[in-house]
Amino acid sequence: VAVSDITDANCNVSSDGAAALELTGGTAPYQVTWMGPDGFAAEGNSQENLSPGAYEISVIDENGCEAETDFEIDFILELNADAGGDLTVCFSDMPAVLSGLAEGGDEVWWTTIDGDTLSNTSEALFSANPGVYQLIFATGNGICQAIDTLALEILQGPEADAGPDLEVFAEEVFTLGGSPVSPTAVSYEWTPIAGGSFDGGAENPRGFLTETTIFTVVVTDAEGCTASDSVLVTVLPSVEISSGFTPNNDGVNDRWIIDNIELFPESLVSIFNRWGQLLYRQRSYNMGNAWDGTYEGSALPIGTYYYTIELNDPRFPEPFTGPITIYR
Repeated sequence: VAVSDITDANCNVSSDGAAALELTGGTAPYQVTWMGPDGFAAEGNSQENLSPGAYEISVIDENGCEAETDFEIDFILELNADAGGDLTVCFSDMPAVLSGLAEGGDEVWWTTIDGDTLSNTSEALFSANPGVYQLIFATGNGICQAIDTLALEILQGPEADAGPDLEVFAEEVFTLGGSPVSPTAVSYEWTPIAGGSFDGGAENPRGFLTETTIFTVVVTDAEGCTASDSVLVTVLPSVEISSGFTPNNDGVNDRWIIDNIELFPESLVSIFNRWGQLLYRQRSYNMGNAWDGTYEGSALPIGTYYYTIELNDPRFPEPFTGPITIYR
């Protein structure tokens, strides 16, 4: 038995080689068996669509006599495609960056397993919902093509909830974050730490502020994926209580103005003389109804009087008390 005609494959990745046998001697008919790469097996005197590699041929004639030979199908051009290793990325890091290496081809491209083209270059961007995707990198020369596949796993990642925007007063203790900030996070990073009054690594840090601040929390889950959210904490101006006023109708300081009390619409302001007699009481105190230093329509004399200011706000359960002086 002799291999009389061998046609090499066009490429290392193509199955277009061929071979034919010349059988002499023995007694026909012959049983011809071919064995080749990747489990190739066939019968007959000639074969087409052969891949590059080593082949073994066994011929048995009618009398049971056997002859063997071997040969190799070579290739003309080598093509290689390398999609790289399998990837795992976080959904928050989309799009995933794909980068392949090609050898021997005139063109390259990326596709999905369904044949959708992602790119006609060695690099591609891919975005999708969490899941596992098979992506193909290929190179070709018009006759042959080499392909490689990678598995891309997109992780869901955590969710972050910094909580609703807040309004607080200076040095009022409050708590940051939702309930929960994240159901799957294993670590938290709040910034800024606001002068050290907050534990930046806590899920729901507590502290106080002296100025309006935007806080950002970055949460990380067990797989290293992150998410972030921000919350605005507005520091409201404090109630400023003056110690006196001059109700002399000159248009300046004629009423007892309590700065920022309008932030407390349920406030109740009461004025007493030194004997405890109620001289004035006003709910929802503001600049429009501020005390003008009179009692029952008559101007009160110069002197010191006493006030109680109830804000009727759970953040300020105790009333403010103190003296207020009328000057003329």
